Amino acid sequence: MASVCSFSPMNADKVEVLKKLEQELGATVLAFSCNDMATASLSDVQLARLQAAEKELGVSLVAVNA
Repeated sequence: MASVCSFSPMNADKVEVLKKLEQELGATVLAFSCNDMATASLSDVQLARLQAAEKELGVSLVAVNA
């Protein structure tokens, strides 16, 4: 299992709450939501390819069972 997080969807009301909070704190606030997902079982070759793509793209990648 892996916990995969992404930016939370925000409607106008939620964005307004965050804007007020940012003004109060004097800092940018990011909203994330996380979900547990089953990670894919990769062969050594597949894992090496995934790691090469991470290096090429400069990001972290997680392979999951869709």
